[in-house]
Amino acid sequence: MLVDEPDNPYYRSFECGMLTLDAFLSKKTDRVVYWGTSGERITDSYAFDSFGMAELVESSVLLYGKDIRKELKYPTFHELYADVKRHYIRSSATA
Repeated sequence: MLVDEPDNPYYRSFECGMLTLDAFLSKKTDRVVYWGTSGERITDSYAFDSFGMAELVESSVLLYGKDIRKELKYPTFHELYADVKRHYIRSSATA
């Protein structure tokens, strides 16, 4: 992507968890390869909140493999609200 759009400032900010489809869809704990702004590591979980799912549904780009985007469900209002509240509480605690 960076080759196609070398001036895009956002590509270097990408963060992701590479995990099995089953673990992703069922939200099971599984071996995950994390790649992002804090480096790379292997871990047992990846916190994928409703904002991430909304981004996948609205604007994802398939890079490889079978396209499962039609199987993804947009987060409910309750899920989005809960994540906004969780982020607010976290940021209030560190302020």
